[in-house]
Amino acid sequence: MAARRFGLRGVLTGDVGVGRVAFSPDGRTLASSDAPGSTIGLWDMRRGAQTAHVKDGSSSVTAITFSRDGQILAAAGQDGAIRLWSPTTGTLLGRLSVGGETRAIAFSPDGKSVAAVDFFDGAIRIWSLATRKPIARIVGRDDASEALAFSRDGTTIAAAGSRAIRRWNVASGRPRAPVTRITNPGAVAFSQDASVVAAVDADGVDLWRPATGRRIAHIADRTPNTAMPNVVYEAAFSPDDSTLASVELGTIRLWSVAARRQLPRLTPTDGVSTIAFSPDGATIASTASALLPGEGHGIGLWNPDARDRFSLLAGSSAVNASDIAFSPDGRTLASAAPTFRGVRRWNAATGARVAPLGADTTIINAVDYSRDAKTLAAAGEDGTIRFWNTSTSKGAVLRTGDDAGTQEVALSPDGRLAASTGINGTVRVFQRAVRRQLALLPNGGPGSVQRLAFAPDGKTLAYGDDGSLRLWSTTTHKQVGRLAGSSAVRGIAFSPDGGRVAVAADDGTISLWSPATRGLLRRISAHEGAVSDIAFSPDGKMLASAGDDGTVRLWDPVSGAALGRVNRTMSSTREPGTLLMAFAPNGRTLAVGEPRGIRLYRDILWHTVGQLHATVCDVLLTGVSRSDWQRFAPGIAPRRSCP
Repeated sequence: MAARRFGLRGVLTGDVGVGRVAFSPDGRTLASSDAPGSTIGLWDMRRGAQTAHVKDGSSSVTAITFSRDGQILAAAGQDGAIRLWSPTTGTLLGRLSVGGETRAIAFSPDGKSVAAVDFFDGAIRIWSLATRKPIARIVGRDDASEALAFSRDGTTIAAAGSRAIRRWNVASGRPRAPVTRITNPGAVAFSQDASVVAAVDADGVDLWRPATGRRIAHIADRTPNTAMPNVVYEAAFSPDDSTLASVELGTIRLWSVAARRQLPRLTPTDGVSTIAFSPDGATIASTASALLPGEGHGIGLWNPDARDRFSLLAGSSAVNASDIAFSPDGRTLASAAPTFRGVRRWNAATGARVAPLGADTTIINAVDYSRDAKTLAAAGEDGTIRFWNTSTSKGAVLRTGDDAGTQEVALSPDGRLAASTGINGTVRVFQRAVRRQLALLPNGGPGSVQRLAFAPDGKTLAYGDDGSLRLWSTTTHKQVGRLAGSSAVRGIAFSPDGGRVAVAADDGTISLWSPATRGLLRRISAHEGAVSDIAFSPDGKMLASAGDDGTVRLWDPVSGAALGRVNRTMSSTREPGTLLMAFAPNGRTLAVGEPRGIRLYRDILWHTVGQLHATVCDVLLTGVSRSDWQRFAPGIAPRRSCP
């Protein structure tokens, strides 16, 4: 399916609720239990349809798992019994008595036996699948065990709970040393061969080696839930043990076990409680009370490789950015904000903070990179432009003469010129190497100029002056055009080929002009309220706009057709200029400066109408009605048919 590359691949809904989930070994069947209740639903993963359901008979199903050959589905209940079902016929094959509630079941590697642990007294019982008779009872401890696993060779069984990880010899029932002491984690999970245990809490993951009793790693959560430290409901390793998934309060957290780092989260709408990896690791099934707006409970099918579709940069939650810019190599994102002094930078790949460029004592209003990425220019509130060497962190200061403060800065493509606007409305052009003023450009007075931009060939400088766009030649040093707009200019962007210049206006429109003919090519009614920023994609095929209505929208710059929109957590009541954007050089990532931080939207094509249509088809698994389309893509012309 086309949407396979992106986060939510589909939603399964049937005539039962959802509590626990488990995949069959071949990945073709998904079993789910209702919550609370005793019904188990079976789903055909190829068709996305419920094929059958069985009435378990217990008060509530607490755990389900398939046998190694997929011929048996074991379900544990609060009534202290395990029921064995045929997943193909729905026939009850047998009933095993645990004695007390169990939350963990494990089949032996050879497929000949099944084990369960009593949640309260820790006792482990093992039965023969051939005879359905008990073959071992191991005396455990009161550890509130929630995870159970056999070793790869089947000679050792291990249980993990809220206090300890314990191991026993299967044949003799004798405990194996050492006992690994853990402190009340929210959830525990065994790796596939039981050699590693993950203990997950709100502040991160501890990885333990039960054979030695030692903690081998701690992976910290970059954004821990300190208010509710024990809200982790479940954890699971991927089939290759490279990734760990955990669930807490509507979020699926993902962790790289190999790299020992947290991965960006998957964020369903609400109420996620359990998860399971498919055997090939390509899908995570999750249960939730509301996976989609307006929907009831369902089973969400997620692609873990799309987990980084959007992410908040570390430490940016207090940053109400006034400007953001990617370095030309795409590795670094720089930002300016009135909430801190100097320039902050982030690694665009990992989202981690990068060391600052030297010490700075002034608030920075705007930033811009040179094309070779060696220089970062910063407009200061003290009326200066700082030019930082990005390799050495050494800087040079140019005093613009705008004592009220420098508001905007732009570097020409060849790096020879720097243009700035002042708080008092001035527009100045400087020779960067000698830091000498080349020209003072005409303007409409204090507050009239907010944005400026160089054309890709460097021959023209465009700047907004009240409701018009002025074009100034960098070769003749003369004004070569003045384009009348509809209202105050809030943003300017040249297309990569220089054939269009887009102007964002206070009245919610975007005007597209030809710099060569000075003619108006198209005017788009883009937002309800002012358009605060605009940006062309590097290939010029898409124009992104941000508005004070709290949305980011995508447009075809030639036809003016709406391609899609981005909806996240942005406020609908914004002050001018506080919602900003920048495309990464790869054209797939869009950085958005939001009131609560800087967010990277990766795979931005996911938000276009074509991809959105494919995604909606996959989610609904049927044709798209007009009402469905408006729910998923408000404001975009509907497409009804699905392939």
